[in-house]
Amino acid sequence: MGIFMKKKIIYAIIAVIVVVIAVVGVLYFYLIPAGEKYPTIKVGVITDLTGPFAEGGIRNKLISEAYVKKINEEGGIHIAEYNRKLPVELVIVNYEGVAERALELAPKLIDESKVLAIICDMSPAEALPVAYYCEKREMICFVLGPLEMFLQNAPSGGWKYSWDIFPAIADLGKLDVLYAKRFEKDLGQIVVGMLLRDDADGRVVANVNIPIFEKAGFKVVFPGLFPPGTEDFFPIISKFKEEGVNVLFANCFITEFATFWRQCHMVGWKPAIAYGGRYIGRGPPDAKVIGEDIAEGISATTWWWWNWPFPGNDWIRETWPKITNLPPSVSIGHRVSVLMVVLNAIERAGKLDVKSINQALATTDVMVPIGRVRMEPNHTARTPCIMAQLQRRDGEWDFVPVLVPDPAFGIPEQPAIFPLPGYTPTR
Repeated sequence: MGIFMKKKIIYAIIAVIVVVIAVVGVLYFYLIPAGEKYPTIKVGVITDLTGPFAEGGIRNKLISEAYVKKINEEGGIHIAEYNRKLPVELVIVNYEGVAERALELAPKLIDESKVLAIICDMSPAEALPVAYYCEKREMICFVLGPLEMFLQNAPSGGWKYSWDIFPAIADLGKLDVLYAKRFEKDLGQIVVGMLLRDDADGRVVANVNIPIFEKAGFKVVFPGLFPPGTEDFFPIISKFKEEGVNVLFANCFITEFATFWRQCHMVGWKPAIAYGGRYIGRGPPDAKVIGEDIAEGISATTWWWWNWPFPGNDWIRETWPKITNLPPSVSIGHRVSVLMVVLNAIERAGKLDVKSINQALATTDVMVPIGRVRMEPNHTARTPCIMAQLQRRDGEWDFVPVLVPDPAFGIPEQPAIFPLPGYTPTR
């Protein structure tokens, strides 16, 4: 065999070896299931998918899953310890709107699913027992509600592994007074009519807001809490009309407010301002529930909408109609923001260790759809809460920021519709 032929055989063997190595490499890094080689970043979410709060839980689940899908399509979250990106997995469990059930699910998320953090998508009253349990287990937990409630219920020594990202109650009260005060010169004596549902929220609002309004010099007309299921609001409307109410403050379900508002129009009475909380929880879609011919100018406090000029809101606005026909709610931007904060901390920690991630959370300062989230030493991040108003622009409904109490929030304020169309002073 000649030298030329020997070299040719050697080159062929080398080529085969190179190909085999390349194929093995591909199989090793791509075809072997990632879960068998590298861990998955697991984040737990406790939410209501079938109970009384399922309307919000389903929406929050949809947007959170869409965001995780986006992250995974981009390769995942980079973890320095592994020198590569790892996929994210949401472990979403249904507490069915039963607080005791939520507490039963927390140990399963920790011990069986091996999550690195738990997001409690529920009321603070339901989430706090979960947070206390997580403190004992040294597990990261997010309690999402007014900051004062979170801080006042902290265990002895303060929170160690639990966090809260939300507006403060003080901001809500400030908004309610400031918005009415803005039009005091036009209105003269401000007379606030309170339309409050007889439930936990309504009772808290009555106890908190009435003293705030009275301290501000407003006259308050409060006919009492109306029972759930009320369909006849004419007696309340008559009382408001007799007392010269020019500002309506409502805290009730959207369907109840819609009935009340239609009856106001039936008797020819309308205040100069209508605002409050809870009743416009979905923003623009609620204009159709109220009645598109009578909804313009109604306002409400809110802690997010996708017209806010922050990172991620363009993606939410584009993605939402692609994943569901359901109308959005103010909670979807908040919940995906919390998820972003968690994943940001995991990436900065550089390892899948709860204590390291918890330490990274303490130094969080990041822009997300709800605005700037900067963690304070007390484990809270105060986020924007503004007054937004239903306005129709070019035939489309929008939730327009009409009062931003703190310029640091970075949300451009726009002119409000005042007074409401059809307002006629009764005194």
